[in-house]
Amino acid sequence: MSALDVINNVSDIPKYTTLGTRTFKLLSINNLYRQFKVWWQGGSSSAYVRGSGCALSSAVMMATAFATKNINKLMSPTDFHNKLEKTIVGRSDTKSGTPMSPKGTVTLLKYYGVNATWNPYKSNTSKKTIDAHLKKGKPVLIWLYDTSGKYTKYLHTTVLVGVTNTGKWIMLDSGGKKLDGRYGVKIVDPTDVYNHIRFCNDGKASSNNYWYNLQSSSGVVFVNP
Repeated sequence: MSALDVINNVSDIPKYTTLGTRTFKLLSINNLYRQFKVWWQGGSSSAYVRGSGCALSSAVMMATAFATKNINKLMSPTDFHNKLEKTIVGRSDTKSGTPMSPKGTVTLLKYYGVNATWNPYKSNTSKKTIDAHLKKGKPVLIWLYDTSGKYTKYLHTTVLVGVTNTGKWIMLDSGGKKLDGRYGVKIVDPTDVYNHIRFCNDGKASSNNYWYNLQSSSGVVFVNP
């Protein structure tokens, strides 16, 4: 498999067997080519965003693909947690592993010139809305709540980057969960994924930059490059 893969449909997406097969991906969406790199979370090698979780790892994927400013400070993603994350988002303690919230993710992306908006409420975000955004070649970060173990065992952040020719969503996942024979780049059912997105349901979405409770890490972030 080459370092760059053009992904136009399901058959072009390889079924990974190990995490070590992480590579750059060049996705063709409506003839718009965009390069992504799937970074794994929490490990110690150069393939990982070290010492951090799924939310920061997902944000790094978007920052490295769409950054338009502060490029000189877009250092190796392995340095994000210890250096840039605290500076950009405003974290002052040294605790490792606490994930950024959607608000924190937007703050980080905007620092790099990536326009992003947080929609915490289901009433403002239908499956059709997400689908239309993806078909324009614009990614969506989602916070999944799932106790079944299919996507996660609790709360997990992933990135949707496109729609296949059969209407399935293309997901980039920093976690090690295997789905349909795939790890980092997955083909997922839109209805099932949408039903697992955690939305705020009481009209009081938290404004914390980091995970505080389910209300602070809920909804979706639309990336508008």
